[in-house]
Amino acid sequence: LRSDCRRAIGELAAHASRLDCLVCNAGVLLNERTETAEGHEVTFATHLLCGSYLLPRLALPLLRKAADPRVVFVSSGGMYNTRWPGGERGSCSAGQPYNGQLAYAYAKRGQVLLAERLSKLLPAV
Repeated sequence: LRSDCRRAIGELAAHASRLDCLVCNAGVLLNERTETAEGHEVTFATHLLCGSYLLPRLALPLLRKAADPRVVFVSSGGMYNTRWPGGERGSCSAGQPYNGQLAYAYAKRGQVLLAERLSKLLPAV
């Protein structure tokens, strides 16, 4: 997934001199634990690690060339299915029974927390 993000931004940079807006809307909800080629749980990697953190970070050089750049994170009310961090944290860990709804809720809650943090670190974007 990380290599896909790098490839996508590389292809974009080859054809565009700037990026005005990046909408981070990737998502997945699985019933069984699945891992990326890099070994990350797919829900976490899609929603948070790659889709909301890595992709915007890779796009920063193109975003900074735009007059008024924006990064938009699309979340979900699914994040309200549990508190952050919830007492059920172990059910998303390797070796524990997998709960796709809980993994989704954690990933979406993490996405919102990341968006709030990035808005402070990168206010121009």
